[in-house]
Amino acid sequence: MNLTGAPAFLPPRSCLRVYLELSINLQTTIMNLTTPLIPEESQLLDDIPAELKEKFCNSTDLWNTQDPELSRLASSLSGDERVLNVIYNFLTWIDDNIKYPSEREDTEHIVWYPNQTYVEREGDCDDRANLFITLCRCVGIPSYLQYGAIYEPGSMSFSEYFDSRYRHIMYGMGRHGWAMSYVPPWGWLPIDFTYFEGLSLVGINGSLYLKASKPSDHIIGSALFTDSVIVEGNITVSDYMASNLKIAELLASYDAYMIEEEALLPHP
Repeated sequence: MNLTGAPAFLPPRSCLRVYLELSINLQTTIMNLTTPLIPEESQLLDDIPAELKEKFCNSTDLWNTQDPELSRLASSLSGDERVLNVIYNFLTWIDDNIKYPSEREDTEHIVWYPNQTYVEREGDCDDRANLFITLCRCVGIPSYLQYGAIYEPGSMSFSEYFDSRYRHIMYGMGRHGWAMSYVPPWGWLPIDFTYFEGLSLVGINGSLYLKASKPSDHIIGSALFTDSVIVEGNITVSDYMASNLKIAELLASYDAYMIEEEALLPHP
């Protein structure tokens, strides 16, 4: 990015403020599921088109399907050949085994990879979605990560990461990420792990778990089906986790701090 008038370097204890204002006219719509999700009507893993598997089932730096632990887990949960039932098995396992991070813990793992989420048994929306995507790709279910913003008028949230070197403040909005998976005959469906209707907070031995009343809540109750969501992009190959780690390294090496503020407001 070229910043007009920006200095070539910053002396110690100085600050550079960058303001970016976007005015966008949006007409939001909520997705609709045209036919009910009935497991018996789901098609089989072998019914998924080969071209989709080639594009959305590859092993990547982010979704490493060659990881032996994750590969074994995916295999153990995919005994049923019906795609929807396999997805329900993955969802149930994640609900039962992956706790939600506390505020203290949340500052420590903004960039966990799926194998780390599996080992630590802990993760937020991105962490869970990326673990789920890896399991799906292991067994040949096309999946990728989608991300965006949810309009939350009147809200304000504050988070800090990387030893408090990066601070993120949001007004009137929430950042969110979820999985998109191909489930024949319904096609591409959103899989939401932390923002869906039917979610219950369950405390077990001092840890917090996010539970669905039934696996289908993760789909039909997802933000895309129940709320106004601004979809900003898809991640199908790139390792955005590595980019986040690079930011952390740069901030530490230059003893620098970054504060990012975002606001989503209606046009006056």
